[in-house]
Amino acid sequence: MTRKRDTAPVPAGKPFVLLEAVPDFGERGCIKTLNDEHASELGNKVRPASSRDLEIAGKT
Repeated sequence: MTRKRDTAPVPAGKPFVLLEAVPDFGERGCIKTLNDEHASELGNKVRPASSRDLEIAGKT
């Protein structure tokens, strides 16, 4: 018999580029994997990473 989960699974994060330095998080230009909630908290300090950003960072 299978058990039900008590909580929903954590959604997978997406790559974002930091547009400015964020203390204890990273410097401008860093690529970080964030979930939508964290990305919305950072607001204008991040943008979704493009395939070109990932290629330059060597993450493809």
